[in-house]
Amino acid sequence: MWAVRVSLDYVSLGSAVVTKIAAACERLVIYEHEADEEINRTHTHWLVVNPTVTDETIKNWIGRHKGKGNSFWSFKTTYTVKGVEYPVDFKFITYMSKGVLHPQFVKGFTDDEIEEYRKAWIDYPSRSPVNTEHEDAKNTVTMYTMAREVHESFRYKKIKISVQQLIDPDEYQDTADGYTDPAEPYREYCKRAIQIHHKYQKGFCSYSLEKVVQTAFAMRKDNRDTLVEKMCKKFYD
Repeated sequence: MWAVRVSLDYVSLGSAVVTKIAAACERLVIYEHEADEEINRTHTHWLVVNPTVTDETIKNWIGRHKGKGNSFWSFKTTYTVKGVEYPVDFKFITYMSKGVLHPQFVKGFTDDEIEEYRKAWIDYPSRSPVNTEHEDAKNTVTMYTMAREVHESFRYKKIKISVQQLIDPDEYQDTADGYTDPAEPYREYCKRAIQIHHKYQKGFCSYSLEKVVQTAFAMRKDNRDTLVEKMCKKFYD
């Protein structure tokens, strides 16, 4: 029994491939997890029960040209939830559902069984208290939080005032004096955004990094106007 992760959305897997995999195992459930602030690429999780082919065969069916390595796909006999490792069993459906998702494909389970596993999400044991406080603090850091920290880093070089005095609770749009303007501002925004991702132990790629950089860049009015013009030009052209 395998817990499988593939860094492709369900549509990209292809119905022909899914049908072939389903025919080569006793049961199969596939969920899609959409990209978000923590996961930068939409991917699928599968529960594969009693396969009659190897994981290498399935990789060939998916297409090795589409990706490689553990970052692209994994076939495991254990999975980890909240710091606790479990052997793969039917309860993996609960993990895949996140308590709210519905499967993209099901073979060998009834709708009622799938629903019962989804409802069991709250039954997972709590994570070990070790590092819990650190993890909670880390998980409260959003992309917007990091963008604002990038933005504010340009002000702190010249003047020292509290964060509370910098924040407009209605809309964050600093236009006051006191910023340092590097020769290549966008490049510097990118470098500082990378530093802040490492500070908070947040994974990133060029796409997720761009969200933070552009959010921070647009916190100054002149930059915001430039970004709006660029987006309008791209749309209308």
